Amino acid sequence: MYNQRVWLNGKNAPSTGALVAYHGKSPYGKGTTEFLELSDCHSSVRLHRAKNDSRKMFIQKLKLLVRTINKFIKHLESLK
Repeated sequence: MYNQRVWLNGKNAPSTGALVAYHGKSPYGKGTTEFLELSDCHSSVRLHRAKNDSRKMFIQKLKLLVRTINKFIKHLESLK
């Protein structure tokens, strides 16, 4: 089992934000579930491993997400 939860804002921030990475038993039926969830005070987005995805396919999606975020960070850092 893997369960990591990270608060994205400081303790004194007026808004909430969290990142959850989970791999473990699913409360819905048999087997395990794997997902990455990003939330703020208004909404959440969850990328989960679908039943027809292999673990390799899910990892490829996560890597694509990381590459895209890194490119966006570089773009924002390049602005003056």
